[in-house]
Amino acid sequence: MSDIEGGCACGAIRFKIAGPLAGVGVCHCRACQYATGGPPNYVALAMKPSFTVTRGEPRIHMSKADSGNEVGRAFCAECGTPLYTVTADPTPFYPVKLGALDDPSGYVEVLRSDPKLRRLALDHGWRFYSSGCWGSSKGDTQQRRNPVFHSIVLG
Repeated sequence: MSDIEGGCACGAIRFKIAGPLAGVGVCHCRACQYATGGPPNYVALAMKPSFTVTRGEPRIHMSKADSGNEVGRAFCAECGTPLYTVTADPTPFYPVKLGALDDPSGYVEVLRSDPKLRRLALDHGWRFYSSGCWGSSKGDTQQRRNPVFHSIVLG
C-alpha cells in the first residue's frame, strides 16, 4: 500500500498516513458538526503509529465530545482547514477528515460492517449498538437516544 497524504487548503500543514487505514466512518455528533460546519463528519481512521505531520504545526482546540470525553480538533491556523481529531487513549487511531486527504475518492463508510473493526472494538471493550453507534460505558443512555460515530472516542 502506498502512503496516503493530505493537508490544509493553503499548504502550511501536510501529513502522511504510512499504513493501512483501520476504516472509514461518519460522525453526526454535535461537536463534529461545530468542527466541520455541518453534519456529517466523514473520517478515515488512521492508526496512531502510522500518522505523521510532515510540514507545519496544526493548532489544536480542545473541547468535549457528546460522549463527555475531551478531544482535540487539529486545524490549520492560517486557513482554518479542519484536519483530524486528537483522541484519548486507548483509542488506537486518529479520525482524519476525508476532505483533508489529497485524494479522498474511493473511501466509503465501512465502519458498521467491517468484521475486523467489530473485533477491534470488542478487544477494546467498545460496544456496537444496533443503531450503528460505537460507544463505551460513558454516556450510554445519551448515545442510544442520539446514536453517533464519535462516541468511540474514549478517555
